[in-house]
Amino acid sequence: MDLKELKRIIAIFQKAKIAELEVESEGVRFKLKKEVGERKAPPKEVPVEVIHVQPLEQRPQQPQETKGKEGLHEILSPMIGTFYVAPLPDSQPFVDLGQEVNEEDSVCIIEAMKMMNEIKADVKGKIVKVLVENGEPVEFGQPLFLVELSPK
Repeated sequence: MDLKELKRIIAIFQKAKIAELEVESEGVRFKLKKEVGERKAPPKEVPVEVIHVQPLEQRPQQPQETKGKEGLHEILSPMIGTFYVAPLPDSQPFVDLGQEVNEEDSVCIIEAMKMMNEIKADVKGKIVKVLVENGEPVEFGQPLFLVELSPK
């Protein structure tokens, strides 16, 4: 992560109506905190605390589907956020157990910083297990689905 990207994240954080944000990228994790009080007008400068934590093990920058146990592929979360099985609370899930999916099929949504991100299957096969419950938080690289690959 370069300085320009860090400054962009801090600027977004300062404008957001959240008190704390933890970010992990390229083996570096940092946490931003704001003082939250009952002020009528926001301060001109918001104090931001940046904490550097020991580097994490190296992870690929672009998570790929990986071979899971028993020859199954895992569809991984490309980001930290909240996992949703359907586009709206009262609508049908993107996929069900046993459903065949293609590379471009959406399998879920991950909400990150109030942005809804559709996650594609990126493989052709059958959904054999959903590893996350609707509404649960997910981490970067966390397995979301197990897919039995279709023969080519």
